[in-house]
Amino acid sequence: MLNDNNLTQVQRNLHFKLKKVISNGGGINNILKVASENDLLKVLTIGYTTRFPRGGERTLTLLSLAIFKCNDECVNSILIHSQNNGTLQEIINTENIINYQDGLMYTLTSLGFAINHNKPRYINDILTKAQDSGILQDILAARNIVQYFNTMEYALTPLSFSIYKGNKECISSILEKAQNNDMLQGVFIAENILQFSDGLTHILTPISFAIYENNKEFCN
Repeated sequence: MLNDNNLTQVQRNLHFKLKKVISNGGGINNILKVASENDLLKVLTIGYTTRFPRGGERTLTLLSLAIFKCNDECVNSILIHSQNNGTLQEIINTENIINYQDGLMYTLTSLGFAINHNKPRYINDILTKAQDSGILQDILAARNIVQYFNTMEYALTPLSFSIYKGNKECISSILEKAQNNDMLQGVFIAENILQFSDGLTHILTPISFAIYENNKEFCN
């Protein structure tokens, strides 16, 4: 993920304008239409950091900010514009970082962010656009990182992250989309990596991870 130190002044102004409109619930389609593609790629792959009142912070891309604000129009505009310009995979897979005061930290794609916040509409939007763009397999293979202090680190595919969050609706959406695109086997054999401070490492498929997490409903 870039930060605003990597931006020109024009790009900083564009990012600020888009962030403000998204946060206020407005639409950004007209702004996207007139901005240069180079500027937009930079602006859509940087993070904006917000600090929590009681400690911790989150750093979000504009797509994840739109998801967080439940701004349907902006989520759709960013996905369609990125799809039309061949940058959808990069936009979706750019990291978002949530750092909690208790030592828990997530490093998530925008799909992972939608799963974390239980936003089934946006999960389906992302999966559908990825399918239409021929990048669904890559999106379903991108790992989301869960860290807790220095004691453990999980690197999880979207399916396994949904299992970790206990998000049944997200699990169903991913499995249905994978099945409809003949990708179910690949999704089921994808590796998830669990590392611990004592040097122990587990490499698990989603079903093995569900057993590890005692998620009996997924195993059924």
